[in-house]
This record gives sequence, C-alpha cells and structure tokens, in this order.
Amino acid sequence: MKIYTTAADGDRRLQYTKYDVGCMIPSPCRSKLSELRKTCDYFALDNGAFGSYLRGLPFMPNIYERTLEQVYISGIRLEFLVCPDIVNGGKRSLDFSLKWATGRLLGTPNLALALQDGMTETNVGRALDQAQFTWLFIGGGVPREENVIRKWVDFARKEQMKVHIGKVGTIEELRLATRCKVDSVDSSSFMRNQAWNILERFRGNTQPDLLEDLDTETAQE
Repeated sequence: MKIYTTAADGDRRLQYTKYDVGCMIPSPCRSKLSELRKTCDYFALDNGAFGSYLRGLPFMPNIYERTLEQVYISGIRLEFLVCPDIVNGGKRSLDFSLKWATGRLLGTPNLALALQDGMTETNVGRALDQAQFTWLFIGGGVPREENVIRKWVDFARKEQMKVHIGKVGTIEELRLATRCKVDSVDSSSFMRNQAWNILERFRGNTQPDLLEDLDTETAQE
C-alpha cells in the first residue's frame, strides 16, 4: 500500500525518500514541482475541491488546470489525478465529475472518481460506462466503516480499478486500509505536522515503549 503526504520545500523534501512516501500534489501547489521530482518517487494530484469547501468557496477550475499544467511542465508522471467533484454533493457530484471526465479531461489516463456518501454501486457503474475512470477515491464524505470500504474495494476489483482513501492519518486508519487491501492512502499531517512517528509505528520501525500512544491522534487533512 502506497502512502502519500503533501508537498514540501527545503530539507523536508528529503523525507519522501527517508519515509518512503509519495507526494499528493495540492491544487494550488506553492512548492517547486521540478525540485520535488528530484526527491520523490511517486505523485498524485488532488483537485483542491475540499480546500475550497473549507474556505466557503466554490471549486475553482482555473486553479486545478493551472496546477495540472505545472505538473506537465515539470515532467512529473502521476499515479492518478482526482477528477473535480462536489464535496458532500452525493449524486450531483457524480454528474459533475462525469462532465469533467467526458469534457475537459476526456481520455485522461489514471483518472480517479471521488466517491461521496449517497452514491451507489449502480450509478457509479453507469458512470463507468460513460467515462474512463481507473481509480476510486474515497474521500472524507464516505463513512469510514470497514464494511463500506470493503464494498467499494470489491466493486473496484470487479471493474479492474484501484482504490485510494484520503485523510488517513492515524494508525488505526492505516491498519483499516491495509485490512481492506486498498492500493494507496494519503494524509498531509505526516509532512505538515511532522507526524512520522505514526508511520514508523505502523510499519513497526520503532519501539512502542519509546513513544506515547498515538492510536487516537488524528490528521485533519
């Protein structure tokens, strides 16, 4: 299972290699992508919808497309990019993503469909008949219950798709994702809060008695 965190500058860029994590490029991205490429092995692109939502703003397509252009210029190859969505938008979000996938992002490889609470396997399956999504992105609006995640993983496997979960910043969440056999997860908290001890404990690289119990420590993004 691959683990992503947010973009970083300066000496912090060395932590991608040290902790074997990828970079989830935010939209907008203020870091120099050409420099990130030198220190990070794998990348994905977020669409910025959640950040706009937190600020009480609508999705800003120009920012997303400008970031995508920067990725292209830097020569970065993306594992996947998240199609624009509507946070907590349910079926409206699916329709919105479909317009992007069959319009501005037509033919884009490794395109991820952001799932929202209220979407069903039936209407997502119909969407797959219309657009070339190869990933399912489980965002913060989808209940983090094991049966729900397993349902979407099983669905993805039948459709020959991969699954990513966003905002996975605790040991318990990492373990849940592992049990459900998702392909990748992300949390900006590892880089933003320097919460590498959570990853070390998850991977068994530290002695538990030297750290406080962090099982309930959460990542906000």
